Amino acid sequence: MKVRALSGIFVCQRVWIGLDTAIRTSSICCINENGQVLDRFVAKTSAADIHADIEARFKKCEITIGIEACSTSVAVARGLRRLGYDVALFDCGQIKRFASIRRSKTDANDARSIADVARLGREVISEVYLKSQRCVNIRAKISTRHRVIQQRKGTEHLIRSHLHLYGTTIGVRVQKSHRLRYHVLARIDEVRNETGDDLAPHILPLLEMAERQREEEARLESEIREFIENEPVCRLFLGVPGVGPITAASFYTAIEDPTRFSRSSDVGAYFGLTPRIHISGATELRGKITKAGNTLTRYHLVQAANAMLHTSKSDSALKAWGLDRSASIGRHKGRIALARKLATVLFCMWRDNAAFEPYPPGAVLEVKTNPLGTLEGRRCFETPSNDVGGESHSVASVVGFEASSHLSAALTEKQRNRDARIQKELELVRRFSDAGIGVAEIVREASLSRSTVYRRLNELKELGLAPA
Repeated sequence: MKVRALSGIFVCQRVWIGLDTAIRTSSICCINENGQVLDRFVAKTSAADIHADIEARFKKCEITIGIEACSTSVAVARGLRRLGYDVALFDCGQIKRFASIRRSKTDANDARSIADVARLGREVISEVYLKSQRCVNIRAKISTRHRVIQQRKGTEHLIRSHLHLYGTTIGVRVQKSHRLRYHVLARIDEVRNETGDDLAPHILPLLEMAERQREEEARLESEIREFIENEPVCRLFLGVPGVGPITAASFYTAIEDPTRFSRSSDVGAYFGLTPRIHISGATELRGKITKAGNTLTRYHLVQAANAMLHTSKSDSALKAWGLDRSASIGRHKGRIALARKLATVLFCMWRDNAAFEPYPPGAVLEVKTNPLGTLEGRRCFETPSNDVGGESHSVASVVGFEASSHLSAALTEKQRNRDARIQKELELVRRFSDAGIGVAEIVREASLSRSTVYRRLNELKELGLAPA
């Protein structure tokens, strides 16, 4: 129940305030414990001005402030928290769906909806974690670098398109600015000598722009690397194959506080790397990944997973698991699955302050051979859920091969064909290696790639079925 004095001051036990912030002004709605509107007003988008207006209206009240998390609300929320207010930031998408129950979309109605969420739905609607200013600054540099790279690529593609019009091109992948200038000037001279057209007035401004963008990109990367060197957790991340400074900094600043997650499996869902699930009665559908959370960090995790699978030369149980998943469900889905598992691994390393172990103590090798020497059974890794050697009751998926997998009705035709192909390759490589034939001859005689031969030889050595 509210009581309003003649002075315009409300006296009540508790007040919930919803703020719909904009660049210059913010719409504010105040309600009591019964959901009744106490007051509506507009204030400047400033923590000091909002605090002054609240102080003028409410005395000795317990105040909870709800704000929609957006670019204009971060500074306001941080300032109000410094002033001692209980401030909750809510996800924009969920607030939008909650506010859609009102027919008219106005700033006043949005503020009322946010106030209702702060009063009723704080345990239901996701609250957004407000990062420290240090993390915000680093993330700004990561985002700026990403945008600069996109603009630089667009500029260089524009230069190439100009050259294509005259039947020439740079023709090589250029990593350094001085090499880019060398090739572009050479092509300009080539066109001038052949056709008499001078492309310099059109291309040189673009070339200078691309060079400045490369310089800015290098400066931002240098600052991010400096942050990595001063942060022990990020240096820990660099021990994972495929994870570089940008991915380490992006993952660190996206989470900042690992205690926010009660389970390591929640991290993949936080970055939108888990599939959508729709269950209704007897119908259960699994769709594409949700793509929730930070898009840029999810992109970095996927790129790190791709680098681990196809660029890194370091072997690990995690890489073997990713290769197995890629072969089973396809390269794209396997890369996404590895990115989700990589996020879990990085989180567990952070939480447990443990270094990355390629083959954790929980890895178990189970292989059976029959008297004829053919392979039966499977090589599997029982990997703890933290993937760095911590105790857990969960078991990771099997990696490697299974000779008798065609007996399992649960496997698809594609998986059965793959297992049969791997079995055939293993037997061929083993027969040639027992005969003392070298890798080059095996590649020629068995019609296999060199990488495949080395992979099968390593598997046979691990099983003790090939000469060391």
